[in-house]
Amino acid sequence: MTRRPHMRDVFITSIAGRHPCGLFRDVETAIETGIPVDRRVNRLPEPTGPSRNWEGLAYVDRISRIVVGTAAEVLEGKAHDCGAGISLGTFYGSQRINEEMLETLNVSGPRALSANDFAIDTFNSPGSLAAIKLALVGPNSTLLTLTSPLDSIAWAHEQIAAGRADTMLAGGYDEITPFLEHIISGSLPALAEAACVLLLEDGAKAVADGRPVLAAVKGYGSASSKGYIGCTDAIAAALEDAHLSSADIDMILMASSGIDESDGEAMAIKDLFTHSSPKMLNTKAYVGHSLGAAGAFDVAYAASLCSRGDAVNILVNAHGLGSGFASLIVGAA
Repeated sequence: MTRRPHMRDVFITSIAGRHPCGLFRDVETAIETGIPVDRRVNRLPEPTGPSRNWEGLAYVDRISRIVVGTAAEVLEGKAHDCGAGISLGTFYGSQRINEEMLETLNVSGPRALSANDFAIDTFNSPGSLAAIKLALVGPNSTLLTLTSPLDSIAWAHEQIAAGRADTMLAGGYDEITPFLEHIISGSLPALAEAACVLLLEDGAKAVADGRPVLAAVKGYGSASSKGYIGCTDAIAAALEDAHLSSADIDMILMASSGIDESDGEAMAIKDLFTHSSPKMLNTKAYVGHSLGAAGAFDVAYAASLCSRGDAVNILVNAHGLGSGFASLIVGAA
């Protein structure tokens, strides 16, 4: 279970996303109109712009260009200090280039691979390339697992709250390849490759600079236990971290995606919210499961709801496959 001390307010001031539905506002519309996506893999269009001779690299892979474009959009029109950092979550990382490398290795042997191939094959390559392209020289982290979008936002929050940075980009991404479609499409709902990045800023600085504040990151909890126990511990820790009770939560964006862990989440909510009845929503039913981006889109949607006055405090849940659970509370600033 994870709890963090409160030090400084951290606000969400901007959101950007890439999804088969379109941009973040298109994802928001799809959720609110209640029209579910097809039960099939939904892929992003190919990114525009050159893939070669970019920032001195011989080649930059597809998902990295998508992540860099999303990160650039969230910063558009916003001056940021040179100390800004980035924290991203992913389930599989740069999966396509990994599969291409393995195929090349199998067919042509190790001499056919270059150092550049190995560099862009690493899990933290998209986040590192975004830092290079956008001059983000602050804290930099890439986290792995289905809970990593919430974990990455919490880690970014911690960097700002501890005074290590005034500004952080945080979110998640994943691309879907035929191999991934084959091995996981039967255990998850419709898949959708995507990237979502949020801009987090020190609260006092954001207000002083006249930033349009969307919401505040209020609390976070995580647990490694499986099922009901992990869900209960993570939600309870997030409530404690935010100094809130279950009665203060207006809405829950659930992690449930039709797998066994969903039963544990439902039981945990039933036990923890005995004296209140928050609204509950599963966005994956409408926009698919975007793996490392799913939780980031949920946090972005929660921030949007809070900014419009539709909710005061929203609990966002995410669970891993097999074990691991994370909860993040987003609220009105």
